Amino acid sequence: EMNSSVEDDKQAVKMDVELEKLKADHPYQINNIQFATNSSSVLTMESMLVLDGFVKYLKKYIELEVAIWGHTDAVGSHQDNISLSEGRAKSVKNYLVLSGISDNRLTYKGFGESKPIATNDTEDGMAKNRRTEFAITAF
Repeated sequence: EMNSSVEDDKQAVKMDVELEKLKADHPYQINNIQFATNSSSVLTMESMLVLDGFVKYLKKYIELEVAIWGHTDAVGSHQDNISLSEGRAKSVKNYLVLSGISDNRLTYKGFGESKPIATNDTEDGMAKNRRTEFAITAF
């Protein structure tokens, strides 16, 4: 039987990346980071739990430096989406800093709708495109 605390940890982070497998500048998705609709600063409770898992991960691997990338669906103007995605990435960064991760390990950027991973023609596709990713910039 699996050690349940390890399993819980994994569930909390929902990103099962081994350090050895991390590639520089390759985006890894942080699942379930959600904001109130049209908000760039109001993180949901579930999102905070996921980020708390990410914080543990970053505290464990203190040599990692991370870029946080925000993405939106295609609803709204390009400029609004750039602002929204940047605000969301910044909110994630701020949450990590407030949780004790050193500011100089973190950068953030918003890409708006410019890097979709699914169609914007369905609700499901749009939900996939509204995402937060992290990329290792140094390790």
